[in-house]
Amino acid sequence: MEEHLPPYVAQWTMVLRGMMVDNTYKCAWARSILSCLRKGRYLTLPPEGKAMVHFQDIAREMVRLYWNQTCFFHLRQSAGKKGRRGPVIVSLVEELIESYYALLGTRRPSWWSEAEPLLKEEKGLLERTCREVVNVLPENVAHRFLNLKGQVGPLPLYEYRRPEKAIYFEGWQVSLLLSFRELLEDEIDLRWTEILERFNGAPRIARKVLSASNEELRRESLREFRDVIQGAYRRVRIPDFYEEGSYVPLDDFSLDHVIPWSYLYSDDIWNLVPTRKGRNSAKGDSLPRKEDISRLKGRNRELLTLLQGMKGAERYVGSLLLAEENHLVDIYYAGCFL
Repeated sequence: MEEHLPPYVAQWTMVLRGMMVDNTYKCAWARSILSCLRKGRYLTLPPEGKAMVHFQDIAREMVRLYWNQTCFFHLRQSAGKKGRRGPVIVSLVEELIESYYALLGTRRPSWWSEAEPLLKEEKGLLERTCREVVNVLPENVAHRFLNLKGQVGPLPLYEYRRPEKAIYFEGWQVSLLLSFRELLEDEIDLRWTEILERFNGAPRIARKVLSASNEELRRESLREFRDVIQGAYRRVRIPDFYEEGSYVPLDDFSLDHVIPWSYLYSDDIWNLVPTRKGRNSAKGDSLPRKEDISRLKGRNRELLTLLQGMKGAERYVGSLLLAEENHLVDIYYAGCFL
């Protein structure tokens, strides 16, 4: 594909494809630069007309991207076991998310566009985080992105001035980057997905990266699953999954994802169980216990028997059989802890 692109744009794609995979800094850096240019967050300097993008603006965009991927999907951005401190910038964003939850009084995930106004009001909390990110960029990101296979490429992607904590583009470079922005963003998202797949056992990472960038979740109604499960139990005495011997009233009926939706990013009948609305809300995004997983597999076998021969239930029977034959419950439960 590079032979059909302007050499400058082609070199961007080659840097993206040839970068190391220790973490996702370069992906976040590249996408943040494009966002700054698209949003006009740069200064045009006379007389040459160069565009100066300050690290402060790039840092804010990087915080936004990491915030959305972390707050909603808990994606790890580097190698290492879950729970260990990751890259510095990601850790700073995680700390900012925890501060936001404390201010909000709940751990309800929020997109960056919703969280940013509150963070701005809170005694410089956001600005302090961005300053700390700015201090990381000269050491770990800005100069390394210029390298192509360990050497500076034939066409410098930008001029990096470390003392000023800024990068500079010629006018023609800005024009090309804006003209090919969508292509480059697709390339970045693809590379970001490939890297995240090395560090995360979660499914549907490409969809999560795109959703985080666009701040758009694709949550579907669970009505069809509710109707099928209620029909399987003939709408009477539907067992509450989380309370043995208890049943869920129809006017308080709710379906819970045993393995968190934020991990699977999918609604599957083999992972949906009936419980009361209040218990579902209280559980939130917490990980299931081992005994929950064991009971989920038993519930699935029971539900499979109930749905056998039920009119219109063939698709759900197929989903339950697929989950059992391929041990999906065990596989995805283990993936939550990798």
